[in-house]
Amino acid sequence: MIGRLLGPSLLSVSGSSARNNQYEALLMIIAVSGALILVASLYGEKLLKILRKKNEDMRLHDNRLKFLIILYY
Repeated sequence: MIGRLLGPSLLSVSGSSARNNQYEALLMIIAVSGALILVASLYGEKLLKILRKKNEDMRLHDNRLKFLIILYY
């Protein structure tokens, strides 16, 4: 969801910056986007493992919580 929202937003901001001759802002957007892409490509697998682990832990916690609620009622 965030990735799909971020792309069009960056395109709108960068297009507006280019149209209004705000080249410093446009270069800053390009630099930050490039840095994020570089970090994602270098550490993508590691980030995905961390996110999957957290998601798995959250599911386990939710299942325990549901079990306790069922026992309570």
